[in-house]
Amino acid sequence: MSYKTVLITPVILAAMAVTYSGVSSASIIYDSLQPAHGTGFGTQDNILTLNSNLAALGGVETGKVAWNGTKDVYSGVQVDTNSGKTATFSFGDLGITNAGQILLTWNPNEIGNTAGQKTQVDSLFLSIYAPDGSVLTSQSLAAPVTHLTTPVNPGLGGDGFAYLLDTAGIGSVNSALAGIGGSFSAYRLGLESTVKFADAGPDTWIIGSRPYGDTSVSEPGTLGLLALSVLGIAFTKLYATRRRYRA
Repeated sequence: MSYKTVLITPVILAAMAVTYSGVSSASIIYDSLQPAHGTGFGTQDNILTLNSNLAALGGVETGKVAWNGTKDVYSGVQVDTNSGKTATFSFGDLGITNAGQILLTWNPNEIGNTAGQKTQVDSLFLSIYAPDGSVLTSQSLAAPVTHLTTPVNPGLGGDGFAYLLDTAGIGSVNSALAGIGGSFSAYRLGLESTVKFADAGPDTWIIGSRPYGDTSVSEPGTLGLLALSVLGIAFTKLYATRRRYRA
């Protein structure tokens, strides 16, 4: 390997550190230890509500809410679009300043009665939209999650099932947000999901925040310092390599 190659590789890494933006990754997880409670329509932030009455009891519900730069856009005939039932929310609306605070609660109205099939989250996609409607980053559930137990206090406004971003997902989203170069309070969160075995809807995904360590996202300047550090290492290696070539 020539000393030029030794220099080029760290420089590329440094550029990536500055320009990196979040990409789609399977980073949403179910957390049975995280308290998850609904409070009822009108008093909670319902990001996606699915009406299983439009399907066979114990069947499949699917839907999506996205932001197009002007308004919310819905996909799926089972999405409940009545006021307060389904909507995107901005980081400012939710008071979220760090991706680790994001909390999604699956709050089915009535758990299924089929043996071994209480309720199952087949798929879950959380997308972050810029004010113009473009997707900044998207995170997903790696595999279906089947809930075999009934919450102590089930039903709308009762106990639900908590979903969070894992460590990698938190880092990915925070890096994407830091790369904006300014406030991201106007950026919006949308959701897409397919669920099974819930009876007698409506069934709701609630979005909110939870306590999470340092609630600030690193500024772009922090990424710049990282890049400078990598460049410093690159030039140090270059200097040492050139001395070896001259020896």
